[in-house]
Amino acid sequence: MQDDTTEAREQIATMDRVYGSALLTIVAAQGNNANSGPRGVQRNEFCTQNPSLLREIIQNSAEIKDGAHIIAPFDSTQHLSWTTWNSRAWTFQEKLMSKRLLVFAGDETVWYCRRMTCREDMRTEDSGCVTEPLESLSLKSQYFGIDIDKNWVDGSLEVDRHGRTRVVRSGTFAAYEKAIESYTSRQSTYKSDVIRALHGLLHVFQLSFKSEFIAGLPNCILDVALLWRPTQRLKRCEGFPSWSWAGWEGQVTYNKPMKIERDDAGRLKSAKKAEFGEEGIQSSLRWHIYSESCSQLHRVNGHGWGIPLLGDLPLEWEASPYFASHQNGHTKLNQPLNLSDLTSSQLRYFSKSEVPHLVFVTSCVDTFQLGDSIRQRSDLERLNSNVPSTLTGHRALRFSITDSEMQWIGSVLLDGEGPEWIYRGQHAFILISEAQYFGLDQEKLDVGEFPNYSIMLVEHNSETGVSTRLGLGRVKKTAWMMANPVLKTIVLG
Repeated sequence: MQDDTTEAREQIATMDRVYGSALLTIVAAQGNNANSGPRGVQRNEFCTQNPSLLREIIQNSAEIKDGAHIIAPFDSTQHLSWTTWNSRAWTFQEKLMSKRLLVFAGDETVWYCRRMTCREDMRTEDSGCVTEPLESLSLKSQYFGIDIDKNWVDGSLEVDRHGRTRVVRSGTFAAYEKAIESYTSRQSTYKSDVIRALHGLLHVFQLSFKSEFIAGLPNCILDVALLWRPTQRLKRCEGFPSWSWAGWEGQVTYNKPMKIERDDAGRLKSAKKAEFGEEGIQSSLRWHIYSESCSQLHRVNGHGWGIPLLGDLPLEWEASPYFASHQNGHTKLNQPLNLSDLTSSQLRYFSKSEVPHLVFVTSCVDTFQLGDSIRQRSDLERLNSNVPSTLTGHRALRFSITDSEMQWIGSVLLDGEGPEWIYRGQHAFILISEAQYFGLDQEKLDVGEFPNYSIMLVEHNSETGVSTRLGLGRVKKTAWMMANPVLKTIVLG
């Protein structure tokens, strides 16, 4: 009952168990809204009053000899991927978590399961149709029921033969990335439903990650989850933080990891994009979240690291020149933050806002500028043709970053309508993590270890003291250090 707030909230939170436990899910896919029933199965008097609901399907046949007939497949062009049902946010969980679908599409009934697809008159492969079997999550089957394997952990860290800790793409994050890319391409009537319509699926991922979520991002691997990027020009949605994909309208994705080869001494030899491999980052920040219920700052994951660590950073990460240079000063990158570290304006803003905010200490530069636009083939290829043109636009999303001498030092991918000029005090680049590569097409990788920084372009509100994400990019470490960065406490909303 959608007008019963309590009942709706309780049942929306269990959609993973509803669809995952169902024998099959019946889908009325030929309609354009929730009131369109399956064609051809209504009462006769109801169909008579609504001719559009009558089933009209013709199967051609011909007699070939002595009463023997040959029949042709249904002349059907109605595939599930082309339906309104397949474009809506609220039906995404229904498709991804159901074991089987009985789909009423057009005048035909089609069966989808994890092994095959069958049209009403014959198997898909016999009809010449190219429809794929039902898409599913690449997670353990136990997570679709109540039999949870508590001993299984899908890790995001590994130690190589040289004793160095690497952040790698886990199977769970690969499934999460694929799901988010597909989900954010869908439309919803009310943008406030962006998390609610995914609640059941996020519960499944929560079990698999062994982690809580913040605004749709997994806490345990927050450093990587924050690195989502747009495939088109996005539109800002209020009510959700700018640092989450939930705070924007339009499709987003994540960079593919890199399969990196090293020589016997551990030096980088080559790298190429792959489904699984290294994320190409090293973390150095501790994240805090403001809790409205108890008016306190809490370290994410209990210790602040946005990667699955229980203690301190790996020794080689702490030995990073940038990280080590800030550990003996008055302000440390990994120090715990308290409300006393925030301004009165920020505290007043917290008391009025329900949006979760990330609070952290990082390095900032406000002297870099945006240069020429960069049109990458990979950026253009990922534009979703199903998204309204009002969101995609024609202007390039990626821009070069230049230093004070107008020299190229990196690039940034803007999320929405970014600034044409960066003003000191209003805009700044903030450091997020160390980066192995730039992520540009036909990139020639540096043989050194982590020669770049992952950075975020933010806009600062001087009245509230809160910053908003505008885009994500990477710059050369040498250029960053020459720009005389300063440490600041950032409140990111």
